[in-house]
Amino acid sequence: MLSAYDDVQTVAAAALKLLPLDPLTTVGWSLATRPAVTALVARATQVEDPDDLPALGAPQLELWHHAHATTTRRLFRA
Repeated sequence: MLSAYDDVQTVAAAALKLLPLDPLTTVGWSLATRPAVTALVARATQVEDPDDLPALGAPQLELWHHAHATTTRRLFRA
């Protein structure tokens, strides 16, 4: 569950850097993911083979993370 919420928080934090949002808006988005995160965790706890673990978005987030580390241009403006 921690890993799933970490992905949710990553997206919420990025949204605050990209869009002029009230931080409470992204908190609301994060809270709204509870049913989906709970269902994902329930599926994950039934898995017997690690290759069957649900991975809906984490691989793409990880790829973006690695791409960001090697880019020479700014992705965010403060």
